[in-house]
Amino acid sequence: MLDLFPTPSVRIQRVLADDARRGTDVLKLLKERLNGHEHYYPDIKSWTSVKVIPELKTGKRVAYVGFHGDIPILAAVLKHGERAKFCHLSIESGFRDNKLGHLMFSLMAAEVRNFATEIHFTLPEGLWEREKGFFQTFGFESSKLASSQYRLFEEELRCSAPFAHVWSRVVSQLPTLLTSTAIAGFRVNDGVVLSMHERHATAVIQGRKTVELRKRFADRWVGRDASVYAAGGSGSLLGTVTIRDVTKGTPEELWERFGNRMGCTRTEFDSYAGDRSCLYAIHLSHPRPYEAPVPLSQLSHLVGETIRPPQSHSAHSASDLWGKALSLAAILHSKGESLPLGA
Repeated sequence: MLDLFPTPSVRIQRVLADDARRGTDVLKLLKERLNGHEHYYPDIKSWTSVKVIPELKTGKRVAYVGFHGDIPILAAVLKHGERAKFCHLSIESGFRDNKLGHLMFSLMAAEVRNFATEIHFTLPEGLWEREKGFFQTFGFESSKLASSQYRLFEEELRCSAPFAHVWSRVVSQLPTLLTSTAIAGFRVNDGVVLSMHERHATAVIQGRKTVELRKRFADRWVGRDASVYAAGGSGSLLGTVTIRDVTKGTPEELWERFGNRMGCTRTEFDSYAGDRSCLYAIHLSHPRPYEAPVPLSQLSHLVGETIRPPQSHSAHSASDLWGKALSLAAILHSKGESLPLGA
């Protein structure tokens, strides 16, 4: 069990190929953050200009800059490929004890997941000795002297691990990390997955449908987040909503009060209600769509287990299979330009 600390509100911005080509402000901040380590790495300015910037333009490398408010507090660079490399990660001292490093390693591993068979990086010997436990939580069990030495005053070590080992550690610890920290607005706590026909799921996540019917439902979910699963078609998670309230009533009462918010016709409503004397109206608010639908088949592949879609709804916690799937959906959603992290 990890000891968790709430992450102060941090926004992580990806530095894209277009930023490198146009020399945008975020690229300039990245260069400043990297070149600020010149007192330890005399050749870092050359590395930044000759290797990092050109390979950002081609997509061979990816970089991130993290902000607390408007203040840059971290920089990261990674290199794609079968033998992926975490080239650089630096975090301001005031932000190092709140699991931001764990989240960045998870994000960087997700970035290279499609091609990498190995991940490696170099680091100063003193950092390995101080933070060995952190690196071992991601499967980097040992280190050896690096073949090339770029750092002044201290020897550099090389760590490597098979990607499969690193990824299994990400999958196992990410749900726990996201119980105390939101990533891109998504958090993984005890909640529920709501399965709906694709038409209704889309309407819910777009905010056009704010009441969902169920023949059985518990009001213990009020105030919790619900993940929206679109049944049929690709079978994908679309995002999350908040369960604001649950109203129990007869079909006629519920239709009279909420029919215009259900996103269905009276004929469809009557067909669903059948001869039931009681239904549950689930009031939904604050839809938070993923950047793109996340197929359940993709999540099953990434966690290494088959995830069965719920027939109606399914409870979950951070420690179960759905918890793993939803935490990965949050990471995959964060592939856009900006990734907010917050308590």
